[in-house]
Amino acid sequence: MHHLTEEGKEYLSTGLPERNLIKFLSVKDKATMAELSKAKNFSVAIQWAKRNGWIKVSGNFVELSDLGRNALAEKSAVENALEILSAGDTPKEEDLKILLERKLAEEKRERMIFTEKEITKSFEFAFPCESW
Repeated sequence: MHHLTEEGKEYLSTGLPERNLIKFLSVKDKATMAELSKAKNFSVAIQWAKRNGWIKVSGNFVELSDLGRNALAEKSAVENALEILSAGDTPKEEDLKILLERKLAEEKRERMIFTEKEITKSFEFAFPCESW
């Protein structure tokens, strides 16, 4: 079973850094690295926007690519996976893998500890025998 990390919850409410970056560039069209570096999670935004093909970096300038313009109109697989996981459902395996890689989700493990008395009682219930 998996759940969102604090960072995953934050991105669910405020938007992924790469989404926020392309929204900014859709208004400004082109920006300098120095301008963008002031934004929270700048390096994460640049890394994932480049990986998704949403931006073009030329020298000191960053601009929105055609893929980036198209991405503005719909949610990404990662955004959908964040929503699915927050609702208690399981996203597609490849999307979950990205959430885990980005540390936006983590596996929730439950550990149960039983006393010797509880184990004996359960065993007696499961396998009744008069010789106990």
